Amino acid sequence: MRLLDLTNSNRLLNYKFSNRSRRHVRIVDELPDEVIGKLEDGKRLAFRSLPELGDEPQDEKEDIFPSGARTVKAVRRGVSRRFGSTQHR
Repeated sequence: MRLLDLTNSNRLLNYKFSNRSRRHVRIVDELPDEVIGKLEDGKRLAFRSLPELGDEPQDEKEDIFPSGARTVKAVRRGVSRRFGSTQHR
């Protein structure tokens, strides 16, 4: 039987990401098992930086996006009214 530290002092379970850190790379929108498999196989990985916050995503430039966004907001309003939530976004 092995003892496992599940408290906040375990840095592997309670890691704090910092935007200024040069000691880690945050991988976004990838399957962890595939990334680990490639690393174990010694394959090269190419990384791209995230777009600047001011950049508008391509899907938001499409004509259908505004109507879809209105639909989502309407559904959220209906759900919050139905369940008595006072928080609106």
